[in-house]
Formats: sequence, C-alpha cells, structure tokens
Amino acid sequence: MTHKLFILACLLVASLGLLAQETIIDLDFDVQKSDISIADFDGDGNRDILIIGENPNGRFAQLFSNKGELTFEKVESIYEATWVPSVAFGDVNADGIFDVIQSGFADSVIVNLYTSNGAEGRTLDAAYSSLIHIAPGLGIADLNNDGYTDIFVFGNHNISDLRPKIYYGNAAGGFDETSPFDELKFIDSKPQAVDYDSDGDLDLWVMAGYEENSDARFGMMYVNEEGTFTATDLGIIKKGPGSSDWGDFDGDGDLDLLIGGWGYVNSGEDTDMLYRIYENQEGTFTEKTTFQPFGAFSPGTSSRFADWDNDGDLDVIVTGWNPDANGQRVGFFINDGGSFTLADYSSTVPGVSESALEMGDLDNDGDLDLVVNGFSGNEWNGEGSAFGKNISVVIVNTVAQQNEAPQAPADLQASADGKDVTFSWSPASDDLSKSLTYNLFLVDSNSRFYYTPLADTVSGSLLIQQKGNVELNTSWQVKDLPYGEYQWGVQAIDHSFQGSLFTSGILNHQEGGAVLGAKASDVTIYPNPTSGTIHIRNLSGVRSMSIMTICGRRVKNIPALSGETQTQINLDPGVYIVQLFHQNGTQSSLRAIVK
Repeated sequence: MTHKLFILACLLVASLGLLAQETIIDLDFDVQKSDISIADFDGDGNRDILIIGENPNGRFAQLFSNKGELTFEKVESIYEATWVPSVAFGDVNADGIFDVIQSGFADSVIVNLYTSNGAEGRTLDAAYSSLIHIAPGLGIADLNNDGYTDIFVFGNHNISDLRPKIYYGNAAGGFDETSPFDELKFIDSKPQAVDYDSDGDLDLWVMAGYEENSDARFGMMYVNEEGTFTATDLGIIKKGPGSSDWGDFDGDGDLDLLIGGWGYVNSGEDTDMLYRIYENQEGTFTEKTTFQPFGAFSPGTSSRFADWDNDGDLDVIVTGWNPDANGQRVGFFINDGGSFTLADYSSTVPGVSESALEMGDLDNDGDLDLVVNGFSGNEWNGEGSAFGKNISVVIVNTVAQQNEAPQAPADLQASADGKDVTFSWSPASDDLSKSLTYNLFLVDSNSRFYYTPLADTVSGSLLIQQKGNVELNTSWQVKDLPYGEYQWGVQAIDHSFQGSLFTSGILNHQEGGAVLGAKASDVTIYPNPTSGTIHIRNLSGVRSMSIMTICGRRVKNIPALSGETQTQINLDPGVYIVQLFHQNGTQSSLRAIVK
C-alpha cells in the first residue's frame, strides 16, 4: 500500500539503543594479507565489496556485488589479483564518477588506473602506462589545490632502483611528473594524503616497513607548503609494515593518529603486538593510549577509527593475534569521553591475523558494518566454531542506537583574489559528533568536475564512507581557477560517515568582476513524518521541485509557487529527497520521511 507524504526541512532521526547479537556473513573467499574496499561500484545505491589478497595457492581478486538485504554475489571484475595490494579512489578524468587505481605484485609489478566510461563502467585507462610501475602504496588527491586530480605512487626502491613519484594533473587532462622523494629508499611504504595541520592543503603521511638510509622503520609527515613537501618528524615510535588512520577521537578539532605494525629494526620498540593512539595537540603528538596485545602481521589496513556504536565519537577497531586469548581477535574498543574499553562481544566474532578490515554501511540502516579477512582460528561461537583457515566475513552491526546525519552547512560564500577562489561556509551542527569533516564539489558549465565528493550530491549518501575531501576545514582555496560559471556545494560528514544533504550555489567567476555565492534555501516543507498533505512555504524563489528516492530515482515533479501551497502525493513508506531548483540557477535538497 502507499502512504501520503508529509515533508519537513530537517534530517532523518532513527531509533536509539544498544548493541545486540552480531550477525556473521561468510563471503567464502579464502585469502589473507589483503586490501578490502567498500564502495558503490555499480551505482545502484548499495555499497559493494572488493577484496584482493593471497593464499598458498596464489593471488586472487574478487568483487562482491551487494544485492540488498545483506546478499552478496561474486561477480567478474577488471581488477587484477596481486600480492601486497594497494587500492585508492578518486575522480581522475573529472566526470564526477569515481575512478580506481591499484598497485601490487602480479606476474610483474602493476600500477593500473581504471577510469569511468559511462554505461560501460570502468576500463583500463591508457594513462596507466605512463605511471611508474612500483609497489606498494599509492593515492589520489589534489595536492596543490588547483582542482586537477593528482596521483602519488610509492613502492620498494629495490624494484629497478625506482623512487616515488607525484603526478600532478594539468588542464590538458594529462600529468606532470615530479620526483620529490628521490633520496628515500623505502620497503613496504604506505602513503596517505591528510591535512594534519588543518591549514587548507593536503600533507603526505608516509609509513614504511624499512627505509634504507636510516636503517629503521619509517614514519614521517611531509608538510605541504605551497606545493613543496618538507619532512616533519612527529616524534612518534615508527611502525611498519602496518596500519595507520587519522581521526579526531577527542573532538578537539585536530586529527589524531592511530598506528600499529611491526616494531624492532631500530624503531625504538621491540614488540609487534600493539596499536597506539597519538593525540594531536596543535601539532604536538603525545601518546594517549595503547591497544595490546594484538599482532596483525600484515601490510594491509588492520585497524580503523570509526563510530561503531553510533554515539557520535570515534571508536577503535583492531585485529590480530592475541596471545592473552590464545587466538585471533577483532578488538572493538569503545570510546567513552576519550577513554577506551574493550567490548565483551570482541570474543564472540571470528578473529583474524594476517588481517585486513574495512568499514561501510552495507545494509543502509544508518550504522557501519565491518568486513574482515585473514587467518581465523579462535573459538568464537562455542566449541568447534573455529574456522581454522583464511576467511572473509561481514560482521553486521546490530546496534540499535542511530544518530542523525549532520545538518547541511549554511552561509556559503566565495571570494576571489585574481583567479584564486576561496570557498567557505559556516560549521554544520550534529546531534552527537563534536567534530565534522566536509565534502566539497565544484563543477563547471561543461560538467567538468574540479572537486568530486565521492557522494550522491542529491541524497548526500556517501559512495565511499570516509572523511570529507577537505577534511576538518570550513574554507578551501582553489588556485588559478579558470574564469567561468560554476556550481559548487558542500556537505558535512559525521564519525559514522553519514553525510548531510549538500548546500549548493552558483559561482560567477569573472575577470575583474564579483564572485557570487548562494545561500541555503529558505523553503520549508512540513510536517515530518507524514501520511497526509504536503505544506510548502517558499520564501526564496524556487521555480520547481522534484521528489526522488534515496537512490536518486525521480518519482514526482512539483511546480513551486511563492508563498504557501499544499498538495497530496501517494508514496510508499521510506526516505525521500525533495530537490529544489531555484530561480537563480542554484539547487538544494531537503530530506523527507513517509510513514
């Protein structure tokens, strides 16, 4: 049956509660030392799973298509099976759809770039042949704030004596190759773009299992200063190969560091069995806490910051061999005011070592689920429950508590200094998270994206659940932006990686002329939830509206009149997006609930 729609200009509120019995889904994929990615590869509104890993029989890659209701189907894909895999996402060809780059060791060393190709999905891009073939470690980001996507490729120096490269995207659609790290000799490197000092550009954090010149484990921040990277020692104990993640666990507006991996080798610590948080206090890093004993023994991502219990702050999830438990473990450390407690249910899920993990909302219920793989030998569900082999499983988060997505940012502004444009907005609010990150999009009148948010700009749903592309910043400068007309927008993202709706505006960027920003809509649609009449109060010159499903399918167009109007529409129960088209060419969106 259908129900009538009441709509309100506010965000969805879900029920609150406690974690219940976990649900375990076996993906039947026997690998370890993997890379796991969770992303909506096919654009159907469900996040899929890509796992690349190894076992004694060789190397394997498998894409799992999410068919909804926690049903996953093994499907063929173009991604290559490698040892020591690295996978990253970004919009290299500027069409607004995410592309994929991977590296690793196959029959030879590969660095493959797969770009979107409309209805055909993604194909191997000819540009990949121009990239240095070195592994592991790579990424995609705009490192010089010019709106052209850059690629950085790291790897082992003993592969033909090669060194890391940064490929800066240019206006012609190609790349300009640079070599800022020629003096360094890495083994098992893992680079990551992060604005650790929140100064409006992305720095490079690099950890590695070994650096030959220093004869030690390696961990260094390369601070971005106008496109020049300066080595800055954070004063931490170096670990590697291993795993690191950045997040604001204490809500103070700085990104803190979670790191774990092998020790010894002049690292200053003769143990492989712990993870550690370093608290960032205005650029000074001090040890906050450790999580031990956990030994992942893997070059993959074996730990993460994530809001597992949906209470608004970042928890910590780690994996590895735990000698105290005499078996493998997944450790859920729940954050309570900056202190962490190991959850009882850590012993009632399959543990893994030689491990990797990734987070994503796989059932679209508003909380993060967990995918882990590696060797699992613990008795996690009573006697005889141990797998005793490599596994890949989904741990479904059954927490009853849900939080609202953040409110959309407001007060969008844009100002120009010559061709350099600074975009800014007021900090968004959230019911639980003290600290939010932000996702920016910027697209010209020819549909060329200068910044792509890896999110649905209508619903706000994240295609890949991670921090926003401008991180904690509430302003971002784009340098040397060509003159023209642009649409731009921004959303807020909380610690459970739920995105707000986008607030968008029009930028008229002209030589010697004004730069115009658009404010959020003054339209109010109420009440919410509803089973009756829509009431619309239009104060800002909206010319038309569309009602769309959360996946972006249009179900109704509505003409908009100034003042207050009302109408009736029969819709199935669910969450809908009301897209607003303004007289000045801007767009904005409101979220609605039908009961």
